[in-house]
Amino acid sequence: MFKLYNFAAYQLAWFAVILGAAHGHAWAGTAVALLVTVAHLWMRREPLELKLVGVAATERHFMAPDVPTFREQGFDVVVGSWRCIIAPKGIPADRLAFLESNILATLKDPEFLASAKKAGFIIQPLDSKATYKRWKDDDAALYPILLEAGLVKARQK
Repeated sequence: MFKLYNFAAYQLAWFAVILGAAHGHAWAGTAVALLVTVAHLWMRREPLELKLVGVAATERHFMAPDVPTFREQGFDVVVGSWRCIIAPKGIPADRLAFLESNILATLKDPEFLASAKKAGFIIQPLDSKATYKRWKDDDAALYPILLEAGLVKARQK
């Protein structure tokens, strides 16, 4: 997103939006760039006068099918939020296997997936090895961008 910011023809104001913490009156007369999930915009009770200009994913979001991806618009911007469940270091292998198999079974349950999709979320369950790989890959991709933007304040590599 910071690379996209560099292409802007005018100054953008950046807001961190945490489920209802941002209010439209704060944006009066300002070009705004929001980094939020599509689902979070749809969950708001008060309507926002926003124009979605791009989705930072590999494909369009099913809740905003008319909004093109940034890649479709010529910007190689693919980023998102994801969560993982982490067990304590040193957990016995049999307990880890039990937890992993049951958590994955729950996350792959058709009823759970339907509820998540209805709420606007895209669920992509991964096992521990695939999650670790994604974590490392995302860190390798995002760290240089965060460093260039001056956002790495501690633990620089």
